[in-house]
Amino acid sequence: MRQLSTRILIALCALLYVMPTTAHASTRVGNDISNNDKGVKPSKYAEVARLVIPSLGINEKVIPGTTMDVYNRGVGLWPTSPLAGQRGNFVVGGHRTSGRNPFRYIDKLRVGDPIVVHQGGDEFVYKVTRQRIVKPTDVWVAKPTKTPTLTLFACHPVGSVKERIIVHATLSS
Repeated sequence: MRQLSTRILIALCALLYVMPTTAHASTRVGNDISNNDKGVKPSKYAEVARLVIPSLGINEKVIPGTTMDVYNRGVGLWPTSPLAGQRGNFVVGGHRTSGRNPFRYIDKLRVGDPIVVHQGGDEFVYKVTRQRIVKPTDVWVAKPTKTPTLTLFACHPVGSVKERIIVHATLSS
């Protein structure tokens, strides 16, 4: 079990593929293939939400999955994450140096900074509560939570896969 957990966390920086991106997309807002009257299969890179971080100038689409392909198109939603605003841990990863590198300056986020998630016509505002550096084996960062939380992650330091930078945020009331 520990080996599997280690592999999953390493995938945060796209060293391994943890899931096909289409598996998660079919269960997200507006992407239910089974209810598609026209028989058109949505893109496996369908946007399920939009992540906006005003202090960093970030406005990125959130795409289900944690593969290099996903990270090169936006930011990736962890496979077991709930929808934004729901009880649980809404976990999103992104690149710092390759692709569109939306999380390049994630280390500049400070406690209290807002992070906004637009999803299905709703807006959820989270506030940064903590930032930390962890080892690639610290898989607890993606575990479910009892309250609506947001976790951002990326490799650290910039240009390395040695560690992970984690930003925790809680849903504002």
